[in-house]
Amino acid sequence: MVHPITFNFIPSNYSPHELLSFYNQNNRIMSRRRQLEHEVSVAQERIKKAAKDTPKDILKLWEQELVDLELELNNMVDDEEDNNED
Repeated sequence: MVHPITFNFIPSNYSPHELLSFYNQNNRIMSRRRQLEHEVSVAQERIKKAAKDTPKDILKLWEQELVDLELELNNMVDDEEDNNED
């Protein structure tokens, strides 16, 4: 006989649907976080390894993209920390 999975440690006020929804949302957030971390790393390398004759306006554009990515990543981390304080 196959027994359904039970979670004895989970408060009973959450339905299985709510738990699955939370799990899926958490996976999407973590996936986006990993993607942002990768994009930040790629952007840093692109700037670091830019040819000396790269136009300054292109470098400024790349630097702004890096700042935007870092800001999004930092906001995501801040939101996670705020949620963990509740």
